[in-house]
Amino acid sequence: LLDPDAGHWSLRPAGSFERAGWRYLPGTLVAETELRTETGLLRITDALAFAPGARGHQIGRESPHALVRVAEAVGGTIELELRCRPRLEYGLAVPGLVAVPGGVATLGGAERLFLRGDGPLAIEGGEAVAARTLREGDRAGWVLHRVPGAFAEPPPALDPHATLADTIAAWRSWAEQHRGYRGWHEAAVHRASLVVQGLTYQPTGGIVAAATTSLPEEEGGTSNWDYRFVWLRDAAFTLA
Repeated sequence: LLDPDAGHWSLRPAGSFERAGWRYLPGTLVAETELRTETGLLRITDALAFAPGARGHQIGRESPHALVRVAEAVGGTIELELRCRPRLEYGLAVPGLVAVPGGVATLGGAERLFLRGDGPLAIEGGEAVAARTLREGDRAGWVLHRVPGAFAEPPPALDPHATLADTIAAWRSWAEQHRGYRGWHEAAVHRASLVVQGLTYQPTGGIVAAATTSLPEEEGGTSNWDYRFVWLRDAAFTLA
């Protein structure tokens, strides 16, 4: 979806690999990806964090504005590689990186990103990088915080493993309160309720529109559909 200069945060095996599986954890919008190498199997779990301790209808009312990622070797040995290349203001701002206690932070632009977690991070040009060896059962996690303000101070650090576990529990507490439907396509209806909840801005109840805007017509294809232009076209026809 994004060009090579648009920035990214990759957490992956250092060498060649293939995707072995992908799913949302049951009762959540927490994503789990499995990547297989010649030497082992890596599981990466990604979640947008909730406020610590939020449960049921409290989820989403307050947000730490943090993305947590945890990597685990579930078989064999994995040479793990982390690379974070931040781009702010939709790519218009290319910030510098500076060391902060426990990690690195951006400097430049109207907001700051703080990347902290397990193990040291190095700065190479405009990227934060790390490498470590994970053996079966080993885990490593990081949290990427967004804070408004060009000179914002670091937010309180979050433990990636505890934050991930709390976020999973928070999603499931909400899902358990919304299992009243019994009937056709029951699993799909329950999954749809999670999707709608994930698209809802809790302070107002507004729902994000056109979540699929600009997705390609087919994987690897050149035709991208942008529903914003459809709205403009329909509005023009209505006015005419």
